[in-house]
Amino acid sequence: METQTISINKDIINKYICTTATEKFLLDQNICFNYLVLVSNADINIDIQTKWNYVEWNIFAICFWKWKLKSKIKTHIKNSECKINVFILSFLQDNNIIDVDWDVVLGKNISNSQWHLMEKNIIFWDKINVKMAPKLDVYSQNVQATHGVSIDKIDPEKKFYLKSRGLSNQQSIELIVHSYIQYILKHFHTIDENQKKEIENIILSNIQIND
Repeated sequence: METQTISINKDIINKYICTTATEKFLLDQNICFNYLVLVSNADINIDIQTKWNYVEWNIFAICFWKWKLKSKIKTHIKNSECKINVFILSFLQDNNIIDVDWDVVLGKNISNSQWHLMEKNIIFWDKINVKMAPKLDVYSQNVQATHGVSIDKIDPEKKFYLKSRGLSNQQSIELIVHSYIQYILKHFHTIDENQKKEIENIILSNIQIND
């Protein structure tokens, strides 16, 4: 797989649905790059490396599947003043199996670089199997690396309120899912309303809601 060199501020959206894929990125100097991946029933590998200082990379993954997701993501920060933020939003259904490995390297002789991972899992059923395994190799002192995770059901109070306003259970849950998706899409200024609607329709069509 050819490495993509990112040298300008830009937004990229990729869809991985029922597939196997590998992506490699080399981040050039002084850029802010937003990357959105939609993942369903896929086996993906993403390799990210910095080339110069002053890089900001925001990775958003929306995961929705009916069976299994397996992925390995490598991030190698070789330079100072770099910041990589990762936000994973997963909609989990009955008997989903999630296996994600993160391999993060903060290299030698760098300073003020950061790597942050936040995972938010929304479950619609009771039987799921989740394995998220960040591996941190830190070779410099003046750097930051953090990891957080939450696993929640749809807020029953929000659902009750929406149903009290006349919405069905299905409509209420879809509206709540819509709010999660919009939180991510607001970071992508080059996505028009038609693209946003297409993304939302893909996700909703692959979620089986447990009444």
